[in-house]
Amino acid sequence: MNLNLGKDLEAYISQKVATDITYNNASEWVREAIREKIKSDREYFEQLEALKADIDVGLEQIEKGQFADLDFDALMKETN
Repeated sequence: MNLNLGKDLEAYISQKVATDITYNNASEWVREAIREKIKSDREYFEQLEALKADIDVGLEQIEKGQFADLDFDALMKETN
């Protein structure tokens, strides 16, 4: 696979390879960047699924009447 990254990205990657002993060439740097993006995406979607599960629990509690009325204005006055 050949990619055209554009001059700015190519210059950035070249600079990183030249100054970072971790990578021997641009391909290594790009592969690592892609691995990090995949990891980041997985973590994001795991957090999103956990949030959706928490919302479902909250909605079920509301349906069962398992909640307390709260006056947010009064609460804010108490904290200030």
